[in-house]
Amino acid sequence: MNFYLESVKAAEYQELMQFADFKGVISTPSMFTHEGLDVKAVIDDLLEVLPDNAMLFIPVIQSGFRSILKEAREIASLAPNVIPTIPFSPEGLMALKACSTLKVKAACSKISKPEQLVFALNNKAPILLISKRLMNKAKTETMMLETLKNNEDSSAEVIFYDVTDASDAGDLFAKGLKNVSLKPAAVKEILQEANLISEIQEEKDEWIMTYTRMELFE
Repeated sequence: MNFYLESVKAAEYQELMQFADFKGVISTPSMFTHEGLDVKAVIDDLLEVLPDNAMLFIPVIQSGFRSILKEAREIASLAPNVIPTIPFSPEGLMALKACSTLKVKAACSKISKPEQLVFALNNKAPILLISKRLMNKAKTETMMLETLKNNEDSSAEVIFYDVTDASDAGDLFAKGLKNVSLKPAAVKEILQEANLISEIQEEKDEWIMTYTRMELFE
């Protein structure tokens, strides 16, 4: 099972990576707009702390086929492990197919219905981001899981994201899904239930005290 973290903060990733081996970081447009963050600065900060084999998903916000494709190529050119995420739409599907032809690795996001999943697969998206929140809202989980089962032979990597709490994460794990992206609050909720956060904090305090003593004696 692979874990991803939904965040745009390098410090948040560094804090939570102590508890889980995240395969990558997923960001969404709202994460940038809510705090007025500079996209390039965020990418640079995250690339500094992410391992080379960890994927960094950055959203494409342009509309229209040509603009989507241009932005996707610009994002992908930043580093080998930076993946542009293209929201599901008619123009987005066209851009995904073009990315496949141009050998640009891109993901299709905001998938919440079985028919969207099938269209994304048909347009050769190598990574599919299925929104747990939108799927719950549309009440399509049963059909979505059945569609995934019927397309098990596909090479596309499927990641469930937009997971807001521990119960949603537990539900996905229980159903045997391999890739789940968690919001920081969900990670902390899981850790809090296991009493790991307080234990780690005690270890941090002990390390700081030990390091301080060493400096004093030197």
